[in-house]
Amino acid sequence: MSLAEIKDSIGALSVEERLDLAAWIAHLNHADDPAYLAELKARMASMDAGEKASSADFERVSNELSAKGR
Repeated sequence: MSLAEIKDSIGALSVEERLDLAAWIAHLNHADDPAYLAELKARMASMDAGEKASSADFERVSNELSAKGR
């Protein structure tokens, strides 16, 4: 499959599908980065230790992003 064909296929995706694809590509771009992997490990350890966001935290962030048009 050529890059042009891939671009055409991506153009046919829904916004939600493109956002999911973008997140996956961003992950691929960092998957071999030791600093990125160390940060993920630290965040997971923090969550395992009970440091998690509440639903109120998510709602606040969502409202802030909505106010910015995101």
